[in-house]
Formats: sequence, C-alpha cells, structure tokens
Amino acid sequence: MSAAQKGGRLTTTVTRRSLSRRVFGTIFSVAMLVVVVFSLVGTAYVQGQLVRLAHDELENQIDFIAATLNSTSDDTFILHNLSQQNTRITLIDADGTVLYDTEADADGMVNHLSRPEVAQALETGRGSSERASSTLGEVMLYEAVRLDDSTVVRLAQELGLWVILRPSPYICAEWEFGGLP
Repeated sequence: MSAAQKGGRLTTTVTRRSLSRRVFGTIFSVAMLVVVVFSLVGTAYVQGQLVRLAHDELENQIDFIAATLNSTSDDTFILHNLSQQNTRITLIDADGTVLYDTEADADGMVNHLSRPEVAQALETGRGSSERASSTLGEVMLYEAVRLDDSTVVRLAQELGLWVILRPSPYICAEWEFGGLP
C-alpha cells in the first residue's frame, strides 16, 4: 500500500469523524432547543394557572367579606377584626375616599375613584385588575365589590409567584416561597 492510499484513508476517517461530530452536534443542539422551548411554555402555563387560582381565591374571599359587611352596620369594626393573611383590604366610599385600609393610613391615601377595579365595581357591581400598587409599589391582584350602601370593598394580593426551573424532568412552581419539595 502506498503512502498516498494510506493518506486517503486517513483523510476519509477524519472526514467521517468530523461529519459524525457535526451531525451529533446538530441533533444535540436541536434537542436542547426543544427542551428550552417546552420548559418556557410549561412555565408560562403553570404561572397562568396559578394567577387564575389566585383570582378565584380572591373572588371567594371578597364574596364572603361582602356578604358579611352587607349584613352589619359597622364595616370598619368588622374589617379591623377580620384576619386575612397576605390579603390587603380597603373600604372605599362611593366618591373614592378611602375609609379603611389594612396596609396604610386611610386619611393619607389619595382618592381611589380612578382605580380600574373600583370604577368597574361602582359601575357594574364587581371589578378586577392586575396592576402595580401605587401605595406599595408591587404588582398586585385586585378584586372589588360594590356593597349595598354603595361603598366598595377591595381585596388585593401580591402577585408573589416564583417559578423555579430545575435541571430535572419537572418544573417546581412555588407560591410566595411556601416551601420547596
């Protein structure tokens, strides 16, 4: 066998190895891209479901609180003694004046008539929004209901959703650092 033939075989072997590495690299890159895309889509889905559940929970809480306030005469006494963990409660007069708030002094608060959930509740009886709180500076979920005396009770919960991606075959979603599995 001549040196040229050996050289030709060597070139063919190197070319085959190089080609197989390129094919493997391409397949690996596509597989990683698919994993990343599915992880992002799964994360968005889980986050959307948790936000929907938080809205549903706020709706249930506000229905209970509204029924209680509609059946009593001293709203601020009831609200002051009501224990709602991680939920901000605000009582707003029909003109937008804040009558009670669990997180801030009601006397120092600006008029709430222009808040989307309050305006919607005054107009239709119920309102909701997801926006940044101008008082607390955090993204909050809001639910508001117009009471029988035309005041509005509003509940707010921080949108404290953290989705953690792990290098494993599952995604762990945690609500307000409630605990890692």
